[in-house]
Amino acid sequence: MEIQAQVQQVAQNTSVENLVRLRKSTHSTVWIYLIFCVYYLPNVLIEIIDAVYGYGSASIVLYTLNIYLVTLMFLNSSLNPVIYCWKIRHIRHTMLGILQSISSTLRPQQ
Repeated sequence: MEIQAQVQQVAQNTSVENLVRLRKSTHSTVWIYLIFCVYYLPNVLIEIIDAVYGYGSASIVLYTLNIYLVTLMFLNSSLNPVIYCWKIRHIRHTMLGILQSISSTLRPQQ
């Protein structure tokens, strides 16, 4: 009876640890998705406006805005590694290990 109670206690603790880990993973995923939306949604909206109404001669502002929004999308691609390292622990630890090994390789030997 006592062993069964201990097994149940271990199972409950493991379940709680998994829930906490899942919650952190979900928060990271939501952050990454929101950042992705911030960078891509404006360009998608401009493309929808263009498809429905067209740029026309009076819409040079929309055309110029579209150029800036495409640049913003490309900026997102360069920021993705930073975002992933910020929000996902095992990627962050791996990157720190890589940077430390590069740093130690580049140091002059005495």
